[in-house]
Amino acid sequence: MNLEIINRGNKPTFMNVRRREEIHTIEELNTAAESLQRAITEAYEATCKLVRGRGKYEVPWWNNGLEKLKKTPKALLKKAVKSNDNRKWIAWRSKQKVYRHAVRKAQTESWREYCRSVEAGKEATRLNKILAHNPEAWLGAVKLPTGKYTESDEETLAHLMESNFPGFIIAGDTCETADEQVETGGEGPRHNSGCRELANLIVSPAKLRWAISSFDSYKSPGEDGILPILIKEGVDTIIEPLVRFRRASIAAGYTPKCWRTAKVVFIPKKGKGSYNTAKDFRPICLTSFMLKTLERLVDRYIKEYILKDNPLCNEQHAYREERSIESALHGAVSLIEEHIKGGGYAVGDFLDTEGAFNNTATDSICKAAKDKGIPLIKWIMNMISNRKLTVTRGNTTAKGSVNNRCPQRGVLSPTLWGMVIDGALWMLTNLGVATVGYADDILVTSIT
Repeated sequence: MNLEIINRGNKPTFMNVRRREEIHTIEELNTAAESLQRAITEAYEATCKLVRGRGKYEVPWWNNGLEKLKKTPKALLKKAVKSNDNRKWIAWRSKQKVYRHAVRKAQTESWREYCRSVEAGKEATRLNKILAHNPEAWLGAVKLPTGKYTESDEETLAHLMESNFPGFIIAGDTCETADEQVETGGEGPRHNSGCRELANLIVSPAKLRWAISSFDSYKSPGEDGILPILIKEGVDTIIEPLVRFRRASIAAGYTPKCWRTAKVVFIPKKGKGSYNTAKDFRPICLTSFMLKTLERLVDRYIKEYILKDNPLCNEQHAYREERSIESALHGAVSLIEEHIKGGGYAVGDFLDTEGAFNNTATDSICKAAKDKGIPLIKWIMNMISNRKLTVTRGNTTAKGSVNNRCPQRGVLSPTLWGMVIDGALWMLTNLGVATVGYADDILVTSIT
């Protein structure tokens, strides 16, 4: 796969050299995916040069009154230097003193106003506000299960990863082990007519264009640094290899290594009393946009072809069209009010699955997919397994691998989790237990 730059502007444009690559093996798929990723990155860096910003930093305490006061001392200083008149020097010092006093007063009032706004909110809101003024701010240490605190950035990152990603191995390389288990026979998956027909159904030029356009242009990129806008601007030129590589991935039941590398970002959870343990932070996996587009297509296929005939339980309100948190609350309140008005009683229990996505075992996902009749189990298992994760704090970086679980904020993760929890919702419903589900939160009620 070769792409050449054909313009020098502020947008990357590509030209395909019309050399069609035949993908027979997993190795060829990995090589092709890496080549395309490298070509896109190099074209972007060559055509969109980094330019140092020249905008002025605006401090929150500056105002028009200070701007006017600043001009007077400057004018008097020029006159005093030019004439060397002692009276003009005295006048300049007087006005300069007034200006400095006004600056200190404005700074103090601005700080007091900021403190009042911070104290008016809840603790989590206050912390978020404080951190917002310094995006690089980070709690330097987190509490370990032993009661002690981490003593270095390396230890902090390692503990955060191990706590939020069960089975995480620092500097591991499970991808290599798993890749050896994928069949890479000489004929390759492309000669399997059933796999090829399924891949053609899931991935087409029109559907891929839809998937690409469904993402925000400047959505946070993964470890490869490829923004959605880069694909959108060059889609007309590179649509053919994009379609071919994704079809090969589906047919092989295999995801290229470079697509399985994710960047992890930890953000504070809302409503926490303190932020000194690993569970006080939510991990977000920023995966490659090259994989996200394929996940979007697989998600569309599952919803249009699989769940249409074998739908999820009607009591699940998350990640579904015409359903929302409002519909879940309305259903729960209506159910309880109906029986209370009739003179009955309602006893309920709220269930919350801790770390639902990151703690969902691969076997559970596999069983749920089989129960729904999804023919993409091999591809799904390979996609969610054997992922390489990277997390960075300042100059410290921790790398490792995790061999199972759904990635947090993955495009396909909500649908996979919905199928896993679907069995529990159907079981409770069939037993006559009133339930309302929203993602990993379930309300179980007993009405008498």
